[in-house]
Amino acid sequence: MSGDAGGVIVVGAGVAGLAAASELIRAGERVTILEARDRIGGRIHTHRVPSLPLPIELGAEFMHGETETLRSLVAASGLTSCDVGEEHHVFERGALRPVGAFWSRVGRILGGLDTGGADRPVEAALHPHRRSKAGQWAARYIEGFHAADLARMSVRALGRSESGEASGTSGASRLLSGYDALVAALAEPLGGALADLRLRMAVRELRWGPGRVTVYATGTAGGAPETVTGRAAIVAVPLGVLQDPEAASGIRVEPEPPGWREAGRLLAMGHVVRLVLQFREVPWPRDLGFLHVPGAPIPTWWTPAPIRAPMITGWAGGPSARALLGLDRQQLAAAALDVLAPAIGVPRTRLGGLLVDLHHHDWSGDPWSRGAYSYALVGGADAFAALGQPLAGALAAAGEATAPDGENGTVPGAIESGRRAARALLAGA
Repeated sequence: MSGDAGGVIVVGAGVAGLAAASELIRAGERVTILEARDRIGGRIHTHRVPSLPLPIELGAEFMHGETETLRSLVAASGLTSCDVGEEHHVFERGALRPVGAFWSRVGRILGGLDTGGADRPVEAALHPHRRSKAGQWAARYIEGFHAADLARMSVRALGRSESGEASGTSGASRLLSGYDALVAALAEPLGGALADLRLRMAVRELRWGPGRVTVYATGTAGGAPETVTGRAAIVAVPLGVLQDPEAASGIRVEPEPPGWREAGRLLAMGHVVRLVLQFREVPWPRDLGFLHVPGAPIPTWWTPAPIRAPMITGWAGGPSARALLGLDRQQLAAAALDVLAPAIGVPRTRLGGLLVDLHHHDWSGDPWSRGAYSYALVGGADAFAALGQPLAGALAAAGEATAPDGENGTVPGAIESGRRAARALLAGA
């Protein structure tokens, strides 16, 4: 089967692809959106359980800082957000205690890192602080929040991320109705005659040149292959998919776009294991917001505070996540309970008896993401912008891995990357 789109083809219906498509449609362009999953939203994946007062987020959850991109979307859509409880506790040496001025201690270390001169690994930049408690906190924060290997991560890129509005130290809020409400807001223009959204369609090959793009796709649930042509294309897929065109979920792009391979070589896909445990009742202290268990397989936890609900999220990022990849649900639940029970002072057997369910999505094993989100390797601080550079008015990449100025790995960064790619193609750049 073939189809002549005549307009612009958008590959991927995550927030970058949706933002790009919406921008094009508002300008009067016909758009065909090809998405391999059976849903839109990409790495925003909201799940609802009738017995819980809040949705469960299996992907992105927090809105960090006060970025205009998210603030305007939330306001225009009439959505309600709630500030996240920032009470941090640490469990170490057998005791649970509050951590005073958590972010200020971490922020002082991050703000004092030397990001000038030749780029170097974050591990090397942190070395003078490694013996201090604050330095150890900072290292754990970077590994977890950025899903990064400190021995490989660019300190220059870290400096840009932490100086931006989406830094983990800039406060956070969550959408009470679920992050997918923001996805729905971005997708609203797709309901018109100019949009053709096709789910379960995996793009296998893309051939491009000035004024014409041909895309070859196959159905992920069977069906005949499809060929779609247009005047231009935006490839808005995760870095993990883009980096390996020969993988089963990869996309071969011919001719190879100038700079894509080099930019991809300087970026890495970080890994995260995120578990949401649902209980029959709330078994942790009332004032618990964030819980840190240094050295544990799952070192970071948070509750829905200030909302009290029987659910808690466990998070392992970077090297901690790699050690958990490949475990099945039963093994993950056992590992989670082994960490959580002593930390909150509840016997392991009783806590296991209160457990209703474990909610989890394996983003690293997911062929359409192949990881959580991107970070820059040493020498790669400018690779995000390079990857997002439009080509001959016919092709552009979008997604969080193309977001410059320290916005990689963020929802607002992904949204703005899609809008930027669309505007570039509309201008014929």
